Amino acid sequence: MSVDFMEWKSTPRLSIFAYLFFTIVSLFPIWANAQLLAPNQPEQDACNAIDLCGSTFTSTYSYQGYGAKLELSNTPCGGSESNSVWLRVTIKTAGKLAFLIKPIEIHDDYDFAVLKSDGDCNSINISQVVRCNFNNNMEGSNPNGIVGLSTSSNETSVQTGTTGHSFAKAIDAEVGEVYYVMINNFGYGSQGSPSAGFTIDFSTSTATFANTTIPQLDNIVSSCDYTKRITIHLSNYALCGSIASDGSDFILTNEDKSKTYPIMSASGVNCSGAAGYARDIAIEFQDYLTNGKYLIQAKKGSDGNSILGLCGGETPDNSTALSFSVKIDSLKLVSLDSPACQRMKLIFDQTINCSTIKNDGSQFYVTGPSNVNIVSAQSLAFCQNETTTGILLLLDKTISIDGKYILHSKEDSSLYGSCSSKLYTDINKSFNVNSFNGLVNTLADTTVCGLGDSIQLVTTNTASAPNGGFQYAWTLNNNAISNINELSPWVKILAPTNHYQVETTDQNGCVLRDTTNIRIETFRGSLSPTTASICLNDSLQLQASDNAVRYQWFDESTLKTSANITFSANNIPNPIYHPNAVGQFDYYLLMQSRKQCLDTLTTHIDVKPLPDLQVAFKDTVINYGTDIQLLANGATYYSWTPTISLHSTNTPNPIAHPLVNTTYIVTGTGDNGCHVKDTVQVNIFFQDYAYFPTAFTPNQDGRNDVFRVRFFGKINQFSLNIFNRWGQKIYSSNNPEQGWDGLIDNKAAPSGTYVWQCSYQPDGQKHYDKKGTIVLIR
Repeated sequence: MSVDFMEWKSTPRLSIFAYLFFTIVSLFPIWANAQLLAPNQPEQDACNAIDLCGSTFTSTYSYQGYGAKLELSNTPCGGSESNSVWLRVTIKTAGKLAFLIKPIEIHDDYDFAVLKSDGDCNSINISQVVRCNFNNNMEGSNPNGIVGLSTSSNETSVQTGTTGHSFAKAIDAEVGEVYYVMINNFGYGSQGSPSAGFTIDFSTSTATFANTTIPQLDNIVSSCDYTKRITIHLSNYALCGSIASDGSDFILTNEDKSKTYPIMSASGVNCSGAAGYARDIAIEFQDYLTNGKYLIQAKKGSDGNSILGLCGGETPDNSTALSFSVKIDSLKLVSLDSPACQRMKLIFDQTINCSTIKNDGSQFYVTGPSNVNIVSAQSLAFCQNETTTGILLLLDKTISIDGKYILHSKEDSSLYGSCSSKLYTDINKSFNVNSFNGLVNTLADTTVCGLGDSIQLVTTNTASAPNGGFQYAWTLNNNAISNINELSPWVKILAPTNHYQVETTDQNGCVLRDTTNIRIETFRGSLSPTTASICLNDSLQLQASDNAVRYQWFDESTLKTSANITFSANNIPNPIYHPNAVGQFDYYLLMQSRKQCLDTLTTHIDVKPLPDLQVAFKDTVINYGTDIQLLANGATYYSWTPTISLHSTNTPNPIAHPLVNTTYIVTGTGDNGCHVKDTVQVNIFFQDYAYFPTAFTPNQDGRNDVFRVRFFGKINQFSLNIFNRWGQKIYSSNNPEQGWDGLIDNKAAPSGTYVWQCSYQPDGQKHYDKKGTIVLIR
């Protein structure tokens, strides 16, 4: 069915619905028995689907919308989820899953979709739809309005707008599978209207269903007041008819169960008759509960049963008890708005009863470094429903002395909030008044070079201006400076130390202050290092302090010759020194501050000579597999790399055994710690382009585990055969990248000598046939 009765509610809901509802009821009085639920019922989303266990289930409700989440925006039948309710079944024994959806009012139109769950109810989508039927229930097209799944149908989907196709094909269901049934309520025919309810009948199914419907006490719905009533949320839906109206299905006790409290009534939320179902039960106590902890538990009621699930399962008497606390608590101050210089905004943990606020502010007082008087109190915002979000306190004058203050409340219990709370105890809320809060920011502390210098006290003000604009007052060493009402005045420095303070008031009545200290001080810089010792081939990073605006390096103390030969730059604070001679040298740095103050610094650098490292030869060629002795002199200490083919690495004449072309680097170090490097290139000559190992150890240690021929260059043809001592071939390969791993028929070959034969042709060379022996060592 393509019509959604929510669509004709897109205009203002109450007026349109009332008109259509009463018009339809006058035509079809049976609808007066239907209960139209508010939108967003839990069971309108798959994760809160109503669990069924077969047989029949009746809903006397009519649903609106699609719940909190639109889970099926489309189906293979062309329609979508609308005015929906979700059902769920879990297969206990395999068989045909079939059902009949029987409208209580035969003119009502019900569409449905069946989805096979993938285990996550939050990811419902069109790909999981295995059956759907959006057939229109026009007059006489569906006998008695019934639709469903049938073993007599072969259709897996019935498109919207179709008539006369009441059934889709039954499902072959397997053990453990979970199916969701989404049912759309469209009401009377093509007109769209509230539905009168339906019965879903599984009697034609041969599959059976697990009973997962037993309702347990899950939690207590959150509320600020449990003194007279609570609402219990169940783990599964319960039959309204099983809830004893006198509340006898429950027992209420104190925490240790030593005392029982009478319950006056219980009712299922949304229950309007015995045929309905509910997941929340409202319980009202006979008397108001006092502060303390309580337990509530299910039991058999006066109707002979406890709470029953939709399949008849009963909440056991020993079900888990739910605990809750009753605490008629004091109001709690959540925040005191800052700045609180002349007015204070108080926000509590709940709304405040406007009529309990004393206008003279006498319910509060302030203590602190200065005398503060509260002169009035009023609601923070317009009182709506006799409550307000907070309280505004006004002081008789601005708090001008910085420090920690405390807002107190008088313990007269005269201020009331919601949930019967009172202001029982002193709120004792501290707050700080800080006029040096950064809104006014004057010149940072600084120095000048001498007496009589003038300087501007550059100041910024980011505060909000009061009526009439800002007025500024300056003091020098706590004495007022006459006739200065400027944000950034010029002043002359006449003393070694000077403490200036600026003060003003913003639109909140808060005093704003800032200070600066100006003193006379000869400019001083710093330089690192002041002494250093380096080698001739080293460089040295020099670093001067960054409190200058100009830097200049010199070779001599007369500051005439610039050091621009051995320095990377001579006008920066951090040049790199590159020595060009051995000896001891002094360099001089002239620094100038932004106040034109000067300072001269010196660094002494000792440049040490390098060892006279020499090597016997630079490049040579040796045959593959032979050794060569390297030779160096002229240093005190030696270090050779790479180390992998050297017999020793810290002698002047190590023996090398390279297998590939290798560049050896020797580092020679003198007695003074200076060192230099030189290199020797050793190239390998290969006679026949191949190397055959004479032994291998297949012990899986990652070293020499495979007998493989090593080639020096590209190989065009290759074959390798290995024989045992009786001449039997035990290994063969045509791949030069592969070798024998010491296994014969996947078993470890014994230690001993084996014969190999190898045929190969290097690229562009002649063909070789060779043989030899290999020793396998375990």
